[in-house]
Amino acid sequence: MSALTQQPKVALTIDTNSFPPHVLTVRGAASIEVVEGVPWEYLEASRKFIAPEQWQGFEANVRATYKQMARIAVAPEWAQVYDFVTRAPKAIQS
Repeated sequence: MSALTQQPKVALTIDTNSFPPHVLTVRGAASIEVVEGVPWEYLEASRKFIAPEQWQGFEANVRATYKQMARIAVAPEWAQVYDFVTRAPKAIQS
């Protein structure tokens, strides 16, 4: 958090696991909000990876472990989508 506070300019990539990949690249400024407890976004994202029969235990452990968490938001200043069919990075275009 201290690094982002000192230099909020960030770049991030979100991509798929399928072929051809679909990739979103974003550059922008990050902001940090410290929240009490566990943000709902964290729990919703975790549902993708936790089996339903393990969910109650997982959620209880997370809530017991983290009294505060940081929510990081990125305000995009530039974004690009690559689908590797109609658009690919210039460095790999033929």
